[in-house]
Amino acid sequence: MIFVRMLAAAFTRAFQNLKQSGMKSLLSILGVSIGIFMLIMIFSIVDHMKGSLQRSVDKFGTSVTYIEKYPWEFTDDVPWWRYLNRPVVKMSEFNFLERRLQTPCYISFNNTITNQTIKYGDNYINNGTISSNSADFDKISEVKLRWGRKFNENDQRNGLKVALIGWNIYRSLGLDSNFFDRQAITLLGRKVQVIGIIEKEGKDVFNNSADDKIYIPNGFAAKVLNLNLELYQPAIMIKPKSGTEDPDLKFEIQSLMRSVRRLPAQAEDNFSINNTTILVNAFGKLYHAMEITGWIVGSFSLLVGGFGIANIMFVSVKSRTSIIGVQRAIGAKSYYILLEYLFEAIMLCLLGSVVGVLISGLITALVNEVSAAGLSLGPDRLFTASVLAVVIGIISGIAPAVSASRMNPVDAMRSN
Repeated sequence: MIFVRMLAAAFTRAFQNLKQSGMKSLLSILGVSIGIFMLIMIFSIVDHMKGSLQRSVDKFGTSVTYIEKYPWEFTDDVPWWRYLNRPVVKMSEFNFLERRLQTPCYISFNNTITNQTIKYGDNYINNGTISSNSADFDKISEVKLRWGRKFNENDQRNGLKVALIGWNIYRSLGLDSNFFDRQAITLLGRKVQVIGIIEKEGKDVFNNSADDKIYIPNGFAAKVLNLNLELYQPAIMIKPKSGTEDPDLKFEIQSLMRSVRRLPAQAEDNFSINNTTILVNAFGKLYHAMEITGWIVGSFSLLVGGFGIANIMFVSVKSRTSIIGVQRAIGAKSYYILLEYLFEAIMLCLLGSVVGVLISGLITALVNEVSAAGLSLGPDRLFTASVLAVVIGIISGIAPAVSASRMNPVDAMRSN
């Protein structure tokens, strides 16, 4: 119960200090507030970017392996011209892997066809992007439909002229949602039936979005285009049916690719096996660096605020020296005096923390209102702010509190 009374008294005296010290106290608390604000905002941005990255990776497909010409992460030990001289991935290699892979997997051959004109009636889109895929694509990559159906084996086998279109494509072409599956759009010089509209999803951390894409089956695309051209960025996607990363799968893929390309034992691979973990690790380093920067910037502001709080507390101890003498004379213990002033310093820092959190909340709400960024203040970050305030309060208040607790009662009462 005594600690509750001490906390209440410390809170009251903290406000009294604000009134008495005026601008000096306000600036000190503002230093703590700015430090807390900087830390919370940087951490919130990093948390938001981490969430966006994870959603992007989920859309790419978790535990998915990509076979491509170029690696996602270049190394200094391989000259750049060796990558240029590599052959692209071919449909025949996809067919070979599909037949020979022993690990149960979903596998898809994908192409990206850019700068295409898409027409519907009098409406058209320039620079449209078309993605051609195999039947297993929807089991590997996350594509959610608003209306309609996905591709099936019949669409792929017979090369039917069907398409799934992104939300922005659907809106730009002005299709009727009630009869979209009875309407045909023109792409690649062919009339193509729309069988599904993809749910609006927005851009990911890589600035990609299914909203601006059209998906067609490889069976249809192969009738119109040579899918083995580098122009169409061919790639093979493989995902274990278990849904978890298989450590032996990469070795199996590597062995089969070397076999189909007839590479000698001493020759290096002329293909790249990429995985989404490469992206996660690369961005993880960036986010870690951002968090460290946030700590450094915020710590400087907290340090300045902490010096200000310490100065206020020394002034407070000096102005109440006679009161401390009376307290000691009537039996107050040293630890009581120490805790009394230490709690007061903590309360001042907590006030600064509250102001910092309120400013962060206001800025976050404004940013979300203007840009729909989706920033949020996580409870773990608010807890971190409170702990930091307590730590700064203890560091700032310990010296003044110790000096108050060690005062001689007689000398203290004579100070006036």
